[in-house]
Amino acid sequence: MAAAARRILTIDPEGLLPATLQARLEAEGFEVVAAGRPPKPLERLGIEGLAGVLACDRAADPGVRRLVASALALEPHLPVILICPGGRVDAEFSPDSPRQAMGLPLPPDPDAVLGILRRARKKPPDLRPPHTPLPASPLLPLEAFHEVGKALTSTLKLSEVLNIIADTMSRYVQCEAWSLLLMDEERQELRFEIATGDLGPLVKQFRLKLGEGIAGWVAREGQACIVEDVAADSRFAPHVDSTTGFTTRTILCVPLKSKGKVLGVIELLNKLGGAAFDGRDLQVVSILADYAAIAIENARLYQRAEELAITDDVTGIHNSRYFHQILEREMHRARRYHRPLSLLFLDLDAFKAVNDTHGHQHGSQVLREVAWVLKTSIRSVDLIARYGGDEFIVVLPDTDAATAARLGERLRTTVAGTEFLAPEGLALRLT
Repeated sequence: MAAAARRILTIDPEGLLPATLQARLEAEGFEVVAAGRPPKPLERLGIEGLAGVLACDRAADPGVRRLVASALALEPHLPVILICPGGRVDAEFSPDSPRQAMGLPLPPDPDAVLGILRRARKKPPDLRPPHTPLPASPLLPLEAFHEVGKALTSTLKLSEVLNIIADTMSRYVQCEAWSLLLMDEERQELRFEIATGDLGPLVKQFRLKLGEGIAGWVAREGQACIVEDVAADSRFAPHVDSTTGFTTRTILCVPLKSKGKVLGVIELLNKLGGAAFDGRDLQVVSILADYAAIAIENARLYQRAEELAITDDVTGIHNSRYFHQILEREMHRARRYHRPLSLLFLDLDAFKAVNDTHGHQHGSQVLREVAWVLKTSIRSVDLIARYGGDEFIVVLPDTDAATAARLGERLRTTVAGTEFLAPEGLALRLT
C-alpha cells in the first residue's frame, strides 16, 4: 500500500509529456502509471491509493476529463495537475471539478510538477465548495521558497544577489520578458539592473523618473499592480517600446521593499499563453520580491561597510590602509608581467597655517576640495589615497617615471591654480 500511495497517474493521449518529466518523477520515488493511448478506464488499470493525477489536455478532451473525474471518485482530495495551453484551469472543468486542480502550461516544468506533489502531501484537504472558481496557476511549494531564501542569504555581494534573483525569476515565472530596477535615491529615478531577453542590453540604457510609467508609479506608491491592457492605462509609458520595438500588452509589477522603504521594483511583461497575469502570479512574485528586498538591503549595507573600511573619513577618497593593499597587488602584477609602476607622493605646503587661521573645520573642507581636484585629474585606473595629514599618494599602473613626472607637474600646477573655500568667500591659494 505504501508503494501505491506513491503512484502518479499520467493521462496523455497525444504523447505531449516529455520523457524527462517521467524520469524526474521516478527519481523522486514516484511510480508512474500511464493511462495509455487512448486512455484506458481507471478500473482496468487496477490503481488504488493514487498520489496524484497528471493530465495533459491540450484541446479539452472529454475522455481526459472523464478519467480525471473517475480518479477523483476514488479519492476526492487527490491533487490534479492539468497541463494545458496557458496553464489555465477553466471553471467548467467537469461537474465534479477537482478541489485541488492546478494548471501548468505546455511544456510542463518538472520542478513545478514536483513542487505541487510535495506540497499536496503536506497540506490538509481543500474543503472549498466544488464549484468555487480555481486560480490559474499554483503557488510555488514551500520547499522552493526555502531554497530561494537560503540562496539569497548565502552571499552579501550585491552582484551575486542580483544573479540569484535573475535565476530564480527565470525558473519560476513564465513571461516574455522581465526586469529588475533599483532606485537611485540621489536622482530619484529607477535604473535597470536586470533586463532579460534579446533587447535587455538596449533596455538597460533607460532610466525612469519616480512616477514615470507603471514601474515608476509602483516605486512611488509602494504598492503592486497588475495591468491587463497597457493601452487602456494612462500610467503606461510607451517610449521604451517605441525605441526597442517590443510590444507590451500586460504587466505585473511589484515593489522591492525593506523596512518600509522602496529599493526598486520587479516588472514582468506579457505572461506566456496570452492571458493576463492573475492574483496567484502576483502572490508568487510578491513573496520572491520580499526575499529579494531583504537580500539587496543586506548586500548594500555590507557594501557600504566595506567602503567605509577603505575610505578616509575626511576626504572621501581611499585611506592609507587600502593604498597598501592595492600597492602590494600592483607590485605583484608589475613584476609578473614586466610592466612599469609609478607612485606620486604629494603634500601641501604650509597647511598648518590654514588650520591655525581659519579653523579645523575649514581645514577639513580644504582637504576635501584638494582630494576632488586630484581625483578628477587622474585616470580611472589610477588610485589616489590620503596617506595622512596633508599628504596624498597616487598609484599609477603601467606608467613609467617620465610620464609620472609629467603628471605630477600637471597636478602641482592644477592645485596652484585653484581657489579653495571660494563658496565661503575665502578663495585660498595653495601649493
